[in-house]
Amino acid sequence: MIPMNTDKNPAVSVIMPVYNGAHIIRGAVESILNQTFKDLELIVVDDGSTDGTHAAIEPWIKNGTILYVHQKNAGVSAARNTALRLAKGTFLKFLDSDDFLYPQQLELQVKQLIDKPDNYISVTDCEYEFESKTKKHVRIVLGKHNQLARFIMGNLGPPHIFLIRRSMIEKIGGFDEGLSSCEDSDLWLRVMLQGGIVEKLDFLGCRYRILKGSLDADMDKGLVNFCKVIDKLNSALLPQINQQPREVLEQLLLANTRLFHRCFKAKIKPATYLPNALKASTIIYKEKIHGLKKLIAMIIGIQNVALLLYIKAYLTNRNYYENLNIATWRDENNYA
Repeated sequence: MIPMNTDKNPAVSVIMPVYNGAHIIRGAVESILNQTFKDLELIVVDDGSTDGTHAAIEPWIKNGTILYVHQKNAGVSAARNTALRLAKGTFLKFLDSDDFLYPQQLELQVKQLIDKPDNYISVTDCEYEFESKTKKHVRIVLGKHNQLARFIMGNLGPPHIFLIRRSMIEKIGGFDEGLSSCEDSDLWLRVMLQGGIVEKLDFLGCRYRILKGSLDADMDKGLVNFCKVIDKLNSALLPQINQQPREVLEQLLLANTRLFHRCFKAKIKPATYLPNALKASTIIYKEKIHGLKKLIAMIIGIQNVALLLYIKAYLTNRNYYENLNIATWRDENNYA
């Protein structure tokens, strides 16, 4: 049993940004109303919709089921931050207007975290739904090693697999409004840098719809935003880089090098968006190599080393060039 909440504030704040979601938002809202856990508030921030989103959910707004805010279009991060300033719940659930939760997710996640320290985070498995209406059960894999290294390797999944205490999100200052995509990857990396610990529930908790025209489908913009995220991470780690665990340094160098290669592919100079990644990689790379290679690395610099490694990889495997595409996770054929 989950202890009764004696605080006048709700246990969970569900934060839902929406932009022109009149055709789909009702399903997301209903998935919250159908939760077996009822001690919650639902905050919908309309980020400048022009399609009748308000009308689609007006009955729920009028009866107080939804706390609704309309703002000038400023992006998903700004919309979530607006909701964060209004949120009163102990825990936070981020749910986009085109996705939904299965009925027991909140109940099980609150039960998992209720007696845990503030830095603990709950995640569940997720079901991906593609344009073809095909659904794939995606099992979230944490691994048994350093969790920061795991998040550097790649984001675990969409925002609504997570349940986290509001105090942790407030501690890191919410979402970065300078990012129009990859903002959730940035958020979770900053949470991990502040000591976040993720525990997984073996439970299919939600569905994520992969739709054409969604924000993260814009590859050019996505690459620039991802560069910004990784460069911020490198900046945060640089002051104590020699004290970082080996797993973190290995994953950081791997992520940086792969990103350098993607920049070369896109004809972008890594130094433009990745100055801190270049600095950190130079330090890590010099520690990992010896002798003549180390001398060459010091002379020609990591930018050219990255280019040489890229050329070598491409000549060895002609498919490497194409495999740098970050959106392969959007292809339903890549799931069993």
